[in-house]
Amino acid sequence: MTTNIPASTIKQQAFSFFQDKQFQDAKALYAQVCTLDPADAEAWYFLGIINGQLGALDEAEACLRQASSLQPQRPEIHFNLGNVMKQRGKIAEAETAYRDALNLKPDMVVAHANLSTLLQNQGRIEEALIEFGEVVRLAPASPEVHFNLGNLLKEKGSLIEAESAYRESLQLKPDLVAARVNLGLLLQNQGRLEEALAEFGEVARLGSASHEVYFNLGNLLKEKGSLIEAETAYREALRVNPKFAEAYDNLGVVLRELQRFNEAAKAHRESLRLKPNSAITYYNLGVALAKLGWYPNAMDAYSEAVRLDPDYLSAWINLAGLYASFGPWEKALECYRIAQNLDPTCKLANIGEASVLEKQGDFKQAYILLQPFLTMHDPDYFAGLVFAALCRPLGRCDEAIALMEKLLERDDASLVNEKRANLHFELGRLYDSRSDFDAAFRHCKHGNEMLGRGRDFNAQKHAQHIEDIIRTYNSGFIAQAPRARLASRRPVFIVGMPRSGTSLVEQILASHPDVFGGGELDMMSLIVYDLPAKLGSRLSYPSCMVAMGQTDIDQMAQHYLEHLFVLSPTAERVTDKMPENFLHLGLINLLFPEARVIHCKRDSLDTCLSCYFQNFELRHPYSQELGMLGGYYRQYERLMNHWAAVLDIHMMEVNYEDLVADQERKSRTIIEFCGLKWDDRCLRFYDTKRVVGTASHDQVRRPIYQRSINRWKNYEAYLGPLKEALGHD
Repeated sequence: MTTNIPASTIKQQAFSFFQDKQFQDAKALYAQVCTLDPADAEAWYFLGIINGQLGALDEAEACLRQASSLQPQRPEIHFNLGNVMKQRGKIAEAETAYRDALNLKPDMVVAHANLSTLLQNQGRIEEALIEFGEVVRLAPASPEVHFNLGNLLKEKGSLIEAESAYRESLQLKPDLVAARVNLGLLLQNQGRLEEALAEFGEVARLGSASHEVYFNLGNLLKEKGSLIEAETAYREALRVNPKFAEAYDNLGVVLRELQRFNEAAKAHRESLRLKPNSAITYYNLGVALAKLGWYPNAMDAYSEAVRLDPDYLSAWINLAGLYASFGPWEKALECYRIAQNLDPTCKLANIGEASVLEKQGDFKQAYILLQPFLTMHDPDYFAGLVFAALCRPLGRCDEAIALMEKLLERDDASLVNEKRANLHFELGRLYDSRSDFDAAFRHCKHGNEMLGRGRDFNAQKHAQHIEDIIRTYNSGFIAQAPRARLASRRPVFIVGMPRSGTSLVEQILASHPDVFGGGELDMMSLIVYDLPAKLGSRLSYPSCMVAMGQTDIDQMAQHYLEHLFVLSPTAERVTDKMPENFLHLGLINLLFPEARVIHCKRDSLDTCLSCYFQNFELRHPYSQELGMLGGYYRQYERLMNHWAAVLDIHMMEVNYEDLVADQERKSRTIIEFCGLKWDDRCLRFYDTKRVVGTASHDQVRRPIYQRSINRWKNYEAYLGPLKEALGHD
């Protein structure tokens, strides 16, 4: 029993427990003292503090009020009562308690500081600053005090004073990381990027940078345009915190701007793995996938972005643009009109609708929608491109040429090289239609030079890749390699060089009632891209093929066929007219030994010239230099000759010039080769209403014409580098 022990002894033991943070033991003893001597203000005071530490706020308030009634002149009691009332959400009573403490002890720094924070949290910034001014006056040598003053001044909007306070804090304590970070953010928000970079760089130098610091450093560097350095900063943020979804997303944006689109898509996917409900990340993923040419995947990403955020205007616009290119056009119109509802002034949405109407052949209505954006004093870039597409059926080519020439003359920072290149290519096309061949070639040359992506194409590396394919898919390998057991005849692969007649052949086939025109499918490229990982091989394609087994080939074939089923559940044949599938014919032979392959050929000079005149964006960077283009063509010929020698797949050659010269005979041969009965609709392919998402979309709406044959002769004076690369005299 402790009833005979003096209260002073119990208090001494209680205080010892309190100092050692043994709060339960201290609480029991102080409660005993309060029972023995209800007038012991100190015991009530400590019992109140301990209850506060233990989260028993009701008891804490009661004890501190009891202490205050016994010793009303003791400021510490009022101060701690203020803390408890603040914790309980009783803000007015907390303020009263803090002010009571300060009335008793005006130089009580912590009371001024806590009262200031209380006022700040209520948005009473001016009053908070008055209180914090007292803190600064009483503790001028405290770096933390100046740091907190800076935060207050920043919230008030007094940025000059906030900067001064942060700098004073750092003058007193140069390694105060929080002050340096907040100063950096303040400078960043003012656009003082170099100064902000210096502050974040100093934090990193001190070795105390958090993932947020590296993230902000990356944002600064990205904003400055220092993309490589920004990439490094984001990777540092991810090293510190591998689960930092926003850092993965911003890293993806930087990688995209560096044109490393595969890496960008991977970074965005990693961000979504950590934070799957981010609309902006799905949007960014869509942009990267579209740059890669993986358009169906990009559509899926944009669709998810607008599902998560139905007001996401940019995602609706980009989704509409893909539907406009690849169909269905009704979905494109739907998306553009949703965008118009979100922002009736959105030029992209209104002009985009006009672009879809042009594709649908409604030229007059398209022009009506375009007219407000075609004023000659301030023509819109996108409207100019759409006008160029519809000017011929309207008889307004001269107007379109004048408008686009005016756009090119305009000193507009928004008209980056990529946009200017588009204008040059459209002008090249229009001047060609007017037989002004010198002007046409000049503009296409400018367009290709502005894109400059040919520099990213490594001809030697590509030639080595062709060599690797030929070495891997030798006759021995083809003879013993497993073949898919599905034996499907649904796929029809239309391959060849771009601009060799693949779109025309597909349109003839797609006009048959038993054929679905799938367009340029990315499936084979995606299968090849994923193949090393699927096979668990460290070797890249095609070397990894040595690890492929029967189950692997069956699964890949099934995956491809499932995609065709989504495109059309009922068609007997589905075309895949991705021209560069000529690279994958060895794998196609194993996946679909019963499939048909149509190899489209065209005069080499006409083919290459047409490629040079076409803006393929990123799909065919080799096409931007005539010599490089000719070298690529030679490698294509080399590989096709190899396939002809080693494959046992069903393959037919269709010569573009022969098809133009005798449309019906060649069309009947194509249909028969695909195992179908003849249908006269295949002769009227230009009447077939389907989306053609390639450069030939306007040509397949017209009957076959002869103008493209021997077109190269119009430009012979410029084709020296191409002829030399092709080996022509």
